[in-house]
Amino acid sequence: MLGENDGYIDFEFDSVKKLKYVIISEDIKYSQRVEAFDIYIKKPNGKYEKAYSGTIIGSKKIAKLKSKKCIGARFVIRQSRSTPVIKEIGFYE
Repeated sequence: MLGENDGYIDFEFDSVKKLKYVIISEDIKYSQRVEAFDIYIKKPNGKYEKAYSGTIIGSKKIAKLKSKKCIGARFVIRQSRSTPVIKEIGFYE
């Protein structure tokens, strides 16, 4: 799932969620850096499943998911121009 040059952040939720959207923002005062990313959901059985693949984030990217049950999520940066500066990641049911 992860390549040796990928950066990622794991999130654990306090209960089972049905995610519909993930909203990601870069701190663009440092420029737009992320060029490719993936979002995985952590299913109740503990396994990860890819839920979204995207490209440029910029000031705001809204990733629409298919409302699957999960207990966590993983945000993976596949490619960036320089060290990414993520300002905010929000998860919404």
